[in-house]
Amino acid sequence: MVLYQGGGGNIGDLRQRIDGGRFQLYGILIYSDVDMNFVEFVKNTHKSLATMSGEKIFLFWFENFPWDSQILWKPGELPANRKPEITRSESLKLARSFGIPMKDTPCILFCKNLEDTEPVVYTFDNKWSNAEMAAHFKEVFDGTEEVLKKSERVPAFNIHDELVQRFMSIEIKKAARRAVSTRSVGDILRAIALGEKLMV
Repeated sequence: MVLYQGGGGNIGDLRQRIDGGRFQLYGILIYSDVDMNFVEFVKNTHKSLATMSGEKIFLFWFENFPWDSQILWKPGELPANRKPEITRSESLKLARSFGIPMKDTPCILFCKNLEDTEPVVYTFDNKWSNAEMAAHFKEVFDGTEEVLKKSERVPAFNIHDELVQRFMSIEIKKAARRAVSTRSVGDILRAIALGEKLMV
């Protein structure tokens, strides 16, 4: 998994920032090799997307970089002699674990932390042009930023419900909803990285 500077973070200090609660939201892009248009878009715009995500959201996605997957564990937690790896196509296992149909990928999954079991999903259409995808990313990040600002002012604010409402108001969306799993995002990511069989 390769992580860029979404929200000002970086590979070396992501674990510390997750533990320190610097980010209010984590965005995980889920897509596979069959989503060629989306793959190309992300490849060409990843730095802009990371910057666009702002300082309160850490955006990350999957590629063939096994050494980066190690940051899913705290120091000393990674099983001995294991080289974890998550590829973009394996990210579909994360989607499946949260009941996201394959027709609703590529998508972005937003979670409050790695222990979250009810993330919010916004689906992109692989047929969209680069301009349409850029417009959707802008609307998604503008919406999340407004929700996060509101959550700072209102105690006991439900970020997930507000995100779903905000995403549903995007005019030409493919899908937006909450997803639910009995396992947390982090547990599922660690299981995928170690090649464990996931029960759906």
